[in-house]
Amino acid sequence: MPVHASEIAAFLREHEGDITNAWAQCIAPFSDDEALPFLLRSELSAILGQVASHLETRASGPLCDNDAASETRRLAYRLNATPEPARRDRGAREWIALRQAIERVLRSTADPSVPERLFEIESAIECARLERALRLAGERWNALCRATADLVFSTDAFGRLLEDAISLRSFTGQSFAEARELGWLEAVRAEDRERARNCFRRCRDGSDVAEAEVWLRNADGRARRMTLRVAALRGRYGDLYGCVAAATDVTDRVLRERAERLLAATGAALTASLDEERVLADVMRLTLPDLADWCVADLVAEAPSTRRVRVACRDGSDGLAEEIAAMVDEGRFGPLPAGSSYPREPLLFSELPEEFSARWARAWPTLRASDELRPRAAMVVPLVVHGRLLGAWTFFRSGREPPYEPRELDVARELASRLAIAIDNARLYQAAREAIRARDEVLSTVAHDLRNPLSAISVSVHTLQARIPPEAKKEHRALDAVSRGVERVTQLVSDLLDERTIESGRLSVEFQSCSAELLVRHAAEANRARLEGASLRLELELELELPRVLADANRIAQVFDNLIGNAVKFTPNGKKVRIGAARAGGFVHFWVADEGHGILPDDLPRIFDRYWKVHRADRRGAGLGLSICKGIVEAHGGKIWAESAPECGSTLHFTLLATESGGL
Repeated sequence: MPVHASEIAAFLREHEGDITNAWAQCIAPFSDDEALPFLLRSELSAILGQVASHLETRASGPLCDNDAASETRRLAYRLNATPEPARRDRGAREWIALRQAIERVLRSTADPSVPERLFEIESAIECARLERALRLAGERWNALCRATADLVFSTDAFGRLLEDAISLRSFTGQSFAEARELGWLEAVRAEDRERARNCFRRCRDGSDVAEAEVWLRNADGRARRMTLRVAALRGRYGDLYGCVAAATDVTDRVLRERAERLLAATGAALTASLDEERVLADVMRLTLPDLADWCVADLVAEAPSTRRVRVACRDGSDGLAEEIAAMVDEGRFGPLPAGSSYPREPLLFSELPEEFSARWARAWPTLRASDELRPRAAMVVPLVVHGRLLGAWTFFRSGREPPYEPRELDVARELASRLAIAIDNARLYQAAREAIRARDEVLSTVAHDLRNPLSAISVSVHTLQARIPPEAKKEHRALDAVSRGVERVTQLVSDLLDERTIESGRLSVEFQSCSAELLVRHAAEANRARLEGASLRLELELELELPRVLADANRIAQVFDNLIGNAVKFTPNGKKVRIGAARAGGFVHFWVADEGHGILPDDLPRIFDRYWKVHRADRRGAGLGLSICKGIVEAHGGKIWAESAPECGSTLHFTLLATESGGL
């Protein structure tokens, strides 16, 4: 049913407060200005009053149907009756419905300014809402920047900083005026700036994310290794309108990985050789360029008045290294004052002393070095082992890398400790080699000088034995004692020479196919007189159809002689010695067993050591027999071992490689 103008005017007058109050509550959540809803409510109240006055001047006439007026009244009541929290949640939706209903009521109004003024009110509401949303987004962004450990900042597509970046500026110590536009790049190391620009360039070329590692100077002036990630901000149609960058401090990780890599690499180099010069050169080279651009090892040689200097350079120039080494050796170069002794504690120079810089400046014209090697920082670590100072190791870093960190000094100290141990081991090894060489020379001289007199003594003894009458038993016993002494000395000289040959790896072995059975029988026959002289019984234990073995018969006979002699030495009179052989897979297993007092379990692993004896006071032999047996058997590709128990005798075993054919 149509509603007349006077009825609409009466309706607006009656419900003006309800409509404006409800509307003010609707827009309150979108505005941070508490006065704005009330100002806009006054504006709407004025509009409604203007419309009502306009309608009252009209005589009569239908303006709209009754449904529109009823809907307007219902919405106004509903807004006023809605609780505060719910009103904030759905206020915008209710206001839009109310506005549409009022427009239907006012559609026939002759005043064209009413719809325009309503639109202005709505525009003000929308602006307030957008401003609040923008402010909240900014607060969330700032909170995110404060909460994260990364340096987060936004730029345009070219990396220009257009708004304040608190986390970035706090790190670099720059003001916003210094950091804005491309000023923040001044905190990036000069060599890395192009790498940083390339990240933004790649985003402009279509990448969503670009990444690079750069050195960034902090507020204290120290450089930190950062991973710079740049993410592109694109519009609906893919157009790039800005970037968000995040810089993560990875200095600790980089230094940790570098230290682990250095320690692993140098560990392999330190154990690869016992040559001092090679170890020193390899380890110094491995520290470049991660720990230094060049380094100097200043070593005290064995003679106190001598020193040796070694230099390694990043560019690998041997000529430059030699020039610097000569300057250090002359005392004209180094971070320490001229004439200073080696330090006992590590030293770190974030900035080199003026005296050093002056010496470098004077030396620079004579050095064939690029400016990239000009030192800016240094570390000096002592080379100490067992309390002895071997020298000092100095690391130099140019401007290519930031000054040294304290943790890098710890790495240098660990490397120096390992290098000092390796140098000491190399020197001990060299000293041992020289001692062995001197011993071998003495043995050769003694063996040569003793053999002729021993031969003369042996011939003289046999001559005297032939000339002295048999009834002169006292004289014969004396000559027999001399003959046995000559044999022991001759055997001792022979054992010493064999041991030297085995130790040097120059043992001569002439392989041929030999009968395993004959090797045992010949050994038994050769030692029968010795066994009978000690009142010992001999038993042979030979498996039938033994295969032949690949061996040097003379060397194996020497093994049997030593093993049987060992059994004779420790077996009481009246007991027996067993010698045997049997097939054992692709080998032939030989053994010599006695019925002596046996060997203690703790002594078994040591019986094949050189110069070792069960009884230290035993003067029979030099303790080389079993060691020589071990060397000969292993030279044949076999294995030797012992089995024993106290008071149960001992059995010494060894194996030789069998050939296909058997028999004698």
